[in-house]
Amino acid sequence: MWRNLLIQALHQVAVLLVLNFSSLTILGLKDDGDKAHAYKVKNSLIFNDFGMCQVSTNWKVEILGSIFSFIVKLRV
Repeated sequence: MWRNLLIQALHQVAVLLVLNFSSLTILGLKDDGDKAHAYKVKNSLIFNDFGMCQVSTNWKVEILGSIFSFIVKLRV
């Protein structure tokens, strides 16, 4: 369980750091004339990605929890 938690946390930190420091280049907004718009797009992307990481983590926990409870019921 701790291994899965650590892997998920490292994945989330890595993705968010890449988006924070490289998203303007990745999205092609580095040479955008309106810097305020570029940073709003970047921050929106980071916020949405953080939310999706949290949702996917909760989804994985629900699936693993239901599988674990099924296995426990089989042993009894």
